Formats: sequence, C-alpha cells, structure tokens
Amino acid sequence: MNIKTKIRILIMGMLLFCWSFSSIGQTTDVQMVVLDLNDNITYDDLWNINIVSTANGDYQNFFIHLVAYEQQAGQLFSAQSKAFSIAQGITLFTASNYYSVLQPSINFTSYSNCNSLIQSGGYFPAGNYTFVYELYGLTNNSSGNQIPEIAATYTLNKTIGLFFPPMLLDPENEHVFNLNETGNVIFCWTPAFIQDNSATISYTVNVYQMYNGQTPEQAVISNPTYISESNLSTTCYIYPSAAQSFNDSVEYAWQVKAYNGSAFLAETEVWTFKFYNPPRKSSVIVDTTVVTPTYYIMLEQLNSTYAEDVTHDSLGNKNNFLRFIFSEPYNIEDTINLKYSILNNSTYEKVENLPIEKVKYHDNFYEINFDLLDIPYGYYILEVTDMRNIKWYLRFLFDEGTTNEY
Repeated sequence: MNIKTKIRILIMGMLLFCWSFSSIGQTTDVQMVVLDLNDNITYDDLWNINIVSTANGDYQNFFIHLVAYEQQAGQLFSAQSKAFSIAQGITLFTASNYYSVLQPSINFTSYSNCNSLIQSGGYFPAGNYTFVYELYGLTNNSSGNQIPEIAATYTLNKTIGLFFPPMLLDPENEHVFNLNETGNVIFCWTPAFIQDNSATISYTVNVYQMYNGQTPEQAVISNPTYISESNLSTTCYIYPSAAQSFNDSVEYAWQVKAYNGSAFLAETEVWTFKFYNPPRKSSVIVDTTVVTPTYYIMLEQLNSTYAEDVTHDSLGNKNNFLRFIFSEPYNIEDTINLKYSILNNSTYEKVENLPIEKVKYHDNFYEINFDLLDIPYGYYILEVTDMRNIKWYLRFLFDEGTTNEY
C-alpha cells in the first residue's frame, strides 16, 4: 500500500468519525469518494471507489452509475453496476477487485472510440475529462417494487497530458535462443514519454519463469521474479553472462515498467522467450570394424555424418533393431536413469519419447526394436540423456527393414 493510499484511507476514517456525529437523528448518511491515484488512468482505475456509510436508512441495496465526458469529444460512455449491499463503515472497491462485485455494464456513444481502449486495458489519451458518479439506493414501494433514489454523488475532473507507454522490442515475442550460441541476452524497449519537462523516467525489467499450464500474464501475477533490474535510465538492459543462467527448454515471461521518480507510470505487454539446447555439431563415429551384428557408437558430439541403414545388417540382411554403445564405460545399474528420445533430423524437435521398457540392455550394448515404435521411414537422431544430464547422439536411417535375422 503506497503513502497516497494510506493517507486517503486515514482521511476517510476521519470523515467517518465526523459524519457519525452529524448523522444523529438522520435515517440515511452515505458518502462516496473516488480515489485519484495515478497520473495516467485506465478504465479499471475509475472504480477505485470508497463508500462511507454511517446509516443506510431504508435502502436495501445500492448501484453506481458513471458517465464519462471529454471536453472536446463530449460524452464518451456510461456504465452501471449491478446492485450490491454495503455495511456501515467504509466499503473500498479497487481496480483489482471491483468487477467481481459490481460487474458494470457499459454503453458507448456512437462516436466514441473508447470501446477498444477499455477492452485492451489501455490508458485514456491526452485530454480534459470529467467523470460523474451517482450512487443510487434502492427502496421498496408499497407494491414491493424497488425504486432508485440518489444517495450520493461525486465528480472527478482529470487532465491527462500527452503520454506514450513503453513497448517491448527485443527479444521478440516467443523467441527461441540457441543455448550453445547465446552470449549476453539484451532486453530492449521503446522509451516512455510524458508531457512533463521535469519528469525523471526510469525503468524496471522483470523476468519470470513460467510453469506448465501458465499463461504469460499468470506468471507475472503469481510467480516470483527470476530476474529484476530496477532504476534503469536507458531502454536496453544487457543481462550479465555471469549472472543466474537461463535453463534449457524453460519458457520465460518478461515485462518492463516505467516510473516517473517513484510514481508508477505504465507497464508494457508481456512477451515470452525460451532456450533450446540442440545437438552440438562436431563429430560422430560409426563403428564399421565389427562383424554382424553392427553396434553403433554414440558420442557427445554430432555433425552431418550418418550411420548406415540401421535396418539392414552388415551383410545386407533386414532386421528391426538399432544396437548402440557408448564411447566410455557405463554401468548396467545406471541404465534405469537413461532417457531416450527420437529427434527430427532437420528441426531437432522430439518425434517420440522412448519409455525405458522399449530399450533393452544386453551385455555391453543397448537395443531398440523398431516394431515398438510408431515413426515413418526416414533420417532421425537418437538422443540419450544420462544421469549426469549429458546428452549423447547418433544419426541413423530408418528404412524398410521388416525381419529379424538374429
């Protein structure tokens, strides 16, 4: 809660104390105040409303009617909330909680362009605005029908100077970095502009790690910041290579906030990026010195070299097996910790994850039975990740091998 909010709540409490004396002998005493908190406002900000009631009188429920005007454009829209009840004391609505209770319906004038602005949560453009609030109390007449009566009014006058919020530039939304080739990640955005010569604008960059099933917006609201850098005077931030590293195949959301001194101005949309660790392109060894059956050697490095048609043995006989070994010793008790994947040869995307029961361990070699797989013929990459999270690769051709000769 910032200082402005605390002061306003204190003032409202003092008013409630004073009104409690002035309302003696009255049947109804309800006051309404709209909190003007920001230099630039959105539609949601218009519902930062305090209602102070020392006596509700005959009113069963209440509703709020709001009309917005701009000096040059005239009436922009009107909005009316659903009926709600209030207890004696202070009832506080905020931009974050008002909709669940009030659920206001909006009517736009035929020449107003506020529809898209409100739907997108954007800021009102520069202009001179007047917002007229009317709080209606509902009473029952002799026929049992609810009759609205004005219980309180409030007028908010607001002048908004020319203002442009920051917008994200780079990395582009949903960009995928190659973890092996990425140096320093550079975050860039457009500058915010406010029509105030004395303004001192600074920026904060926030990065959030996303979890399965989350939208970028949910990550920003719910998750702790993975990276946060404040008081930036420029519109680019170079993330230090020695700082906390980004993780393979993890998606991140990022956003920039602009401030004028300590006062919040605006925030950007939320974009995402992720890192991918593709197979490293160096060398692969295919063992062509052994006799039937052929065992292919998997190494940590990978280039354009291909294993021969693994669905034919060295004598040309057809079989359904890919047999492979590692270039360094591997204990049989470690095999349960291996993870197997078939990758697309061109994109390196996973075609199929292999459950461990589809890979058999024999004396010093491993074996994949293609009868258990559902992939078309073509070139692929076998990726094996060991318990140390080291990845091993082997390119191979899966051809029309249909019989087992062993």
